[in-house]
Amino acid sequence: MAGIRDPEKRPLYVDRKNGRFFAEPVLGTPWKEVSVGQSYTAGDGLDLAGTEFSIDLKAAGGLAIEGGELAVDLGAASITGTLAVSDGGTGQTTYSSGELLIGNAAGGLTKASLTAGSNIVITPGDGSITITAAAAAGYTAGDGLDLTGTTFSADLKANGGLVIEATELAVDLGASAITGTLGVADGGTGQTSYTDGQLLIGNSTGNTLAKATLTAGTGISVTNGSGSITIANTGPALDTAQTWTKGQRGEVTALSDGATIAVDFADSNFFSVTLGGSRQLGNPSNMVAGQSGAIFITQDGTGSRTLSYATHWDFAGGTAPTLSTAANAVDVLVYMVRTSTSVVGHLIKDVK
Repeated sequence: MAGIRDPEKRPLYVDRKNGRFFAEPVLGTPWKEVSVGQSYTAGDGLDLAGTEFSIDLKAAGGLAIEGGELAVDLGAASITGTLAVSDGGTGQTTYSSGELLIGNAAGGLTKASLTAGSNIVITPGDGSITITAAAAAGYTAGDGLDLTGTTFSADLKANGGLVIEATELAVDLGASAITGTLGVADGGTGQTSYTDGQLLIGNSTGNTLAKATLTAGTGISVTNGSGSITIANTGPALDTAQTWTKGQRGEVTALSDGATIAVDFADSNFFSVTLGGSRQLGNPSNMVAGQSGAIFITQDGTGSRTLSYATHWDFAGGTAPTLSTAANAVDVLVYMVRTSTSVVGHLIKDVK
């Protein structure tokens, strides 16, 4: 009885008396007669095993049984045909490097590669497209310039005095390989090397700076060091007791005649004045105790000129002296500074 089975898969029994078939009843139910008068076969797309039909699937053909249910497998390797644009597909099955799908007026998708325009370079890759700008035709980099692709840049000598700072060209005065020397007219020195103690001294010839060292005069020593100059006095020290073997002298400073005759003891030790009228000898400025000297006082051609003294002048007995009165007579007022407010005077009259 091959190919005959109760649809409920129960065992079949034969009634030999009348040739009928009955299925084994479920407990509590009556026997059920089963018709065995028709047989079935599996057509295209189906399989029949005993009395069980199933779907006959092409290997990797796009259909699969998932959890006992029929489903589509779009990743299958042997799907027949190509999904059209109108059905949501591309209508294409193969591509070369850099090809794109571009819509067309017919409503489809066309495979095409990008076309490079002027000064453009297109490089298709495996799953990539590189677009770059081509070098401008007809341009080359001359002296002082570099050209990379379409970018010109400054070609700078190493340590030549120019640098790029934040993309901008700038001067670097500390560079070690600058050519030439900055002249005086441009704010430089015109010099490039120096020895110990050399100075730059201006001169009017050619508006230049000359290198020179200090020359020591009498009683002076000059010692040139690295970045330093020491100048010392080699003569007698003024703060040390000395024995002079030659005569020493001070100048005689002329005072200006006037109603009050001004004296500055910082100017000299010795002074002279010719009286043109009756005058007062003012309080000296810069009085320092210990200074001494003399003032030569001369009558003019008229004579009889008198001289009074300001408050800092002190005399013996507190009495100021009287000058000689003859025309052109010469008196000498010697003095010694006692304090900053007292100068002691003594008049030597009619010196001839």
